[in-house]
Amino acid sequence: MTPKPLSDLSPEELYKQKTTYKSTVITLLVFACILLLLNIYFLLFKEPNFALLSIMACQIPIGLPAYTALKKVNEELKNRS
Repeated sequence: MTPKPLSDLSPEELYKQKTTYKSTVITLLVFACILLLLNIYFLLFKEPNFALLSIMACQIPIGLPAYTALKKVNEELKNRS
C-alpha cells in the first residue's frame, strides 16, 4: 500500500501526521539525551559501555526520515494557508 501524497490529504489529516511525526522526533531526541548522559556516567565512573553508543547510532536511521517527513508536512501546511 503506497501512502497518499500530501496534496491529497485534508488539513485535519495533515495536522494528525504533524503531531505524530513531531512526537516521534521529540521522543527520539529525549531518548538520545538520556543515553548520552548514561554514556558519560559510565565513562567517568564505571567501565565504558559501548552497547549504549551503538543504540544511539541506530536511532539516526529512524529519526532522519521522521524529521524530513515532518518538514514536508509543515511545508504543505504552510503552502495551503
